[in-house]
Amino acid sequence: MKKRSLLVLLMFSIPFLSSCSSFVIDDVLVVQGIGLDYTKDGKIRGTALFPLFRESTTEEPSTISVTTDNTYNILQKINEKSALRMVEGQTRILLFGKAYAKHNIEEIIHSFSRSPSLGRRVHVAVVDGKAETMLQAVTKKDVKESLYITDLIEQNIHTENLPYTNLHVFFSNYYGKGRDVFLPYLGGEKNEIKLKGLAIFDKERLVTTLNMKETFLFKLIRSGSKNGLYHTFIKAEGKKGAVVLRNLYARQSMTYSKKNNSIKVDVHINGLLKEYPAWVNAKDRKQVHNIEDQIKNELTKNGNRIVQDMQKLQVDPIGFEDFARSKTRHFDWKEFHSNYPDMDIKVNIDVKLTQTGIGE
Repeated sequence: MKKRSLLVLLMFSIPFLSSCSSFVIDDVLVVQGIGLDYTKDGKIRGTALFPLFRESTTEEPSTISVTTDNTYNILQKINEKSALRMVEGQTRILLFGKAYAKHNIEEIIHSFSRSPSLGRRVHVAVVDGKAETMLQAVTKKDVKESLYITDLIEQNIHTENLPYTNLHVFFSNYYGKGRDVFLPYLGGEKNEIKLKGLAIFDKERLVTTLNMKETFLFKLIRSGSKNGLYHTFIKAEGKKGAVVLRNLYARQSMTYSKKNNSIKVDVHINGLLKEYPAWVNAKDRKQVHNIEDQIKNELTKNGNRIVQDMQKLQVDPIGFEDFARSKTRHFDWKEFHSNYPDMDIKVNIDVKLTQTGIGE
């Protein structure tokens, strides 16, 4: 913790000392997280998370919360409650409470898109509950690390349980045609913070969420992956047991037929059977092929269900519309959007178990 705090201290101090106006780290409030909630009386509750640096370079995360009528003066209101000058250029996480995400995120997106001080690698996420509560949880003794939520999201992106996302990707999906927004979905009980899946938006409003198993499939269908875990159950030799599939490499491809008003998604997985019951004979190719078929059928079934759910909601976070545009001359956006809910979109996921563990 001390090494991490020292690194953060140096990272913040160097830009301040080398700029035209010099600052001492103890004299500024360096915002690292911002949370937004929608209150029952229709107001906006804004929360800032920041580290307080004490002696011996130790870091103590703290928060300031304010209530206002709109999002444009949240930072100003927070600054009015701080004894130190607020600096938001080191913000690393922007959280939307679920009620706020369902209401409308348009104001804050327009505000953040115009901010020159925010880097585009800032992470954005939705909280199952209140963003204020989650940011306050960071200050508790069980966590007590101001970059904890950012590290949690980045770790899951690197292990590819989550599709790649940050503020830059968010803006691209929000302002671009043919794609809808998806964000990490966070939750937890008491002071716990954990990843729950993905939050899916229709323009500026949250419309549905995916759990972690569905998020794994979403990632495969959208772009393939090189990692990730999938837990399921298989039957063999009259028995039933749990298995864990580790995706070593998944290749995704799409084909679009305007004539047939259809899209086909093929995903080919080379995977490792990471965990499996003792009664499974991993050297028996017949039994292994049977397991492959069972996993394939489940993944294909659930993958098609996810796509169909997106069609019913008329949202396209996977980017089918953008893909069809890239394959069509004189693409008609209105026609595709009108046909999308009834389009024949089929997902086929093939599984090949190339490894069955170190003992095999």
